[in-house]
Amino acid sequence: MATVAAAVVSQLSPFRFTDLATAMQLVPFLPHYERTGMAVLSDFIEVTIMYFPIGFVIAMRKPGLWRAMAESLAIAVLAALPLEYAQQYVAGRYPDISDIIAALIGAATGVYISHRGRSAFTRIASGEDS
Repeated sequence: MATVAAAVVSQLSPFRFTDLATAMQLVPFLPHYERTGMAVLSDFIEVTIMYFPIGFVIAMRKPGLWRAMAESLAIAVLAALPLEYAQQYVAGRYPDISDIIAALIGAATGVYISHRGRSAFTRIASGEDS
């Protein structure tokens, strides 16, 4: 829940809403070509890191990799889509499919890291990795 709250603050600031909607950019990374490479990379990494905890925590609670992956990706999409839609009405913000892709990558990475960590810990704790 804290991750979604952080995403709302990050994606909707400066919270100046307008009546004129900005169209959703459906071609991944197209708006990023107008900015410098580091700004694009920074934005993508920021969104990816924001959604990482969703996948990590879900994978800690769900034993199966694919079940945790499916659930975390569903939650990431359910959080990212409304935020991108709402950005249409925030001055200075531009809704972009790239942010949804970054959210999915972040959640999937969280699941993967959590699953690998749990597997390694279990192996070490059982003495198999001596």
